[in-house]
Amino acid sequence: MNIKDKLPMPSEPIEIKKQMIDVRIHFGNGNNIDWDSQAVWFRNALPTYLWNEWKIILVDYGFTWPKFLKYIKYYTHDMIRWMREKITWEELIQKLKDSIED
Repeated sequence: MNIKDKLPMPSEPIEIKKQMIDVRIHFGNGNNIDWDSQAVWFRNALPTYLWNEWKIILVDYGFTWPKFLKYIKYYTHDMIRWMREKITWEELIQKLKDSIED
């Protein structure tokens, strides 16, 4: 069984999503800073949540917290799309899982 098949589907973190939206609203609509990215990375809440859900499995495949952050940063746009309800939680997680290699 490969790694992506071992990773469970975590429950959608509604409170983290609300926090992201609140941060985004607080920052406003300035054009010179990517506030959406700032919102989804606020306090590393979503990466921390996923790491806590998947850590035991990921560590067995050589992942560390820094390596996981490096991996997940490439999915910032997808995290923004989830925050904006353009994709579902399941779609976001499937994108993350599909790209993890053994």
